[in-house]
Amino acid sequence: MSERKIMLGRLAIVFTVAAWFSYMFVTIVEQFVEGRASSARLVIEAIVYLVVVTALTASAMAYLITNPTEAGICEDPTKWPGLFTRVEDAGRRRVERFAKPAK
Repeated sequence: MSERKIMLGRLAIVFTVAAWFSYMFVTIVEQFVEGRASSARLVIEAIVYLVVVTALTASAMAYLITNPTEAGICEDPTKWPGLFTRVEDAGRRRVERFAKPAK
């Protein structure tokens, strides 16, 4: 994996966290400090919306962190070796499968 890809991946993670933090800050200030959420219904809607945005951001972060193809663990996502991949193999272009542990 090239240094450029690693740098861009890290930049994407930083950008995602910064965008989420900025959005949460602005929304909380507008809805709760300035008082745009003036009724119980609007308060609940704002809270639910913030939870949904947080869940979507967490999903994006999980993808950015664990994408096996971009991490160099496998070349084709359909050939992902899954639980039988060792952490030290991350970043290698060729991963050898090893036998399933005996029960």
